[in-house]
Amino acid sequence: MFQKKKQIIQVILVIGAVLACAGVLSHSAPNGRLSSLQVSEAEYQTILDSHTRSDRELLGGLRMNEYSAVFDRGSDTFYYSMIEGDADRFDPIITADRDVKLAVLSDPIDETFVKRNGTVRILAYNKTLCREYQLKLTTLPVLNIVTEKEITGNVPVTFTMVFFDNRAEAPLRFSSSIGTIHLRGGSSKMYPKISYKIKLKSSVGKTEARDANLLGLRENSEWILYAPYADRDCVRSVFTTKLWKESCARQNEFGVDNGYEFRYVEVFLNGTYHGLFALGYMPDELQIRINEADGEVLYKNQEWFDEETDLNELDEHFSIVDGFDGFSAYASDARWQPLKDYIALLQADASLKEIWNHVDRDTFENMYLFTNVTQGYDCARDTHAKNFYISAKKSNGSYKMLYTPWDLDITWVKYFADYVMDVDSNYLFPFGPFRRNVPEEDPELFNELCKRYHNLRSDAWSDESIIELLSMYEAQIFGSGAYSRDKECWPESDLEEGRTDLAEFKNYVIQRMAYCDQYYQ
Repeated sequence: MFQKKKQIIQVILVIGAVLACAGVLSHSAPNGRLSSLQVSEAEYQTILDSHTRSDRELLGGLRMNEYSAVFDRGSDTFYYSMIEGDADRFDPIITADRDVKLAVLSDPIDETFVKRNGTVRILAYNKTLCREYQLKLTTLPVLNIVTEKEITGNVPVTFTMVFFDNRAEAPLRFSSSIGTIHLRGGSSKMYPKISYKIKLKSSVGKTEARDANLLGLRENSEWILYAPYADRDCVRSVFTTKLWKESCARQNEFGVDNGYEFRYVEVFLNGTYHGLFALGYMPDELQIRINEADGEVLYKNQEWFDEETDLNELDEHFSIVDGFDGFSAYASDARWQPLKDYIALLQADASLKEIWNHVDRDTFENMYLFTNVTQGYDCARDTHAKNFYISAKKSNGSYKMLYTPWDLDITWVKYFADYVMDVDSNYLFPFGPFRRNVPEEDPELFNELCKRYHNLRSDAWSDESIIELLSMYEAQIFGSGAYSRDKECWPESDLEEGRTDLAEFKNYVIQRMAYCDQYYQ
């Protein structure tokens, strides 16, 4: 009975949050546009001095152009996600949910103000009492999560979520969801700010998944919130996965989109601002169109691996993806057989021509180039490989292996956490048709790779395309003020106080590409 009551309460909380976002809980008349509530510093101080400062909240909420701002109760700060392209985004109509007056003290509000994480001071007051609040403005979508208990490990915790989508083309401005959430990552779990896995459910207490299209990424129930804590630029994983998706993901004989992507959001957890995250998804059976009835299998590598590994110990290095969290099958599981056969072929030193009959060539050659160009330090190390998916797909009655890179946060490795490399540091993917350095030692094969590289370089890997993509992310990370807020929230992170752009990272990437132009000449 207690559990059922708790579930009902959770539903009520979600409904309340949704109604609040819709702006239908209060019938208060608008207080006015932000600019009309602006007062001088002397006037603001006069109101403060003539009123008693209230220990209780005078505001339960604020609406901006009829959409509720998210409230961080610990700091008395409201967060307003500005709708993309809205002519009134810098001067919204403000409505308090209680019968109070508002006085605003702020520098001029424009793109520069938002980028430097400017603070709007708001004084709520009635006849006798007053209380000070702050307002922050962001250009990013906002995700507000409330959990039933603390998230401490891999055990799923029930949560409710309200999502505000500020994109101009968003079909729904806000949405609500119920589901489970747990921690994600390996060594990154040691960081104070941790990534999460999310699974949306149809209703409280039910196991049925509920699909939702978040930020136009895809229709699905399974999502990841990636925390760029150790990346001082907050861009490596997001940029590099997008680069693969834009350039290589569809170059395969199966016609699948062999890629994935992330988009930036700001997250609130249990009523407190939690920082800048990237919302996205990972390669799965849905994305790669795995046909289980036809015997197709998707494997995920998560431990360093080389081709000499005992075929009966594959489950120590790979898992068989069976739903959202993966499934580490026993070594005797028949689904290991396609991968065993493939590795046995590599161990037998079969001819390259024979191996190509069992590998999607376009994808592998692209991944070989991609891992090196992007300096995949956590993907290729001497004779060992790590952090990739490999799919056994059916082709003309037999299996072909389809490679997918993942976990691309330790890339372009200069100044990532403790890793400081140079533009001429190479990382050659060693698991597959090419043994380490073989292409570099085979003039004919290396010639083919060079042609492939320069075809990519003339399009998605061109300096112009790369700078355009990085500039888009630069505007989202820094133009939103989120970089500065995240540093304030997580002061011990590798983010740099006072950073305003990705100029240094852009320069490094272009230098790396110039080096690769010579390497693949």
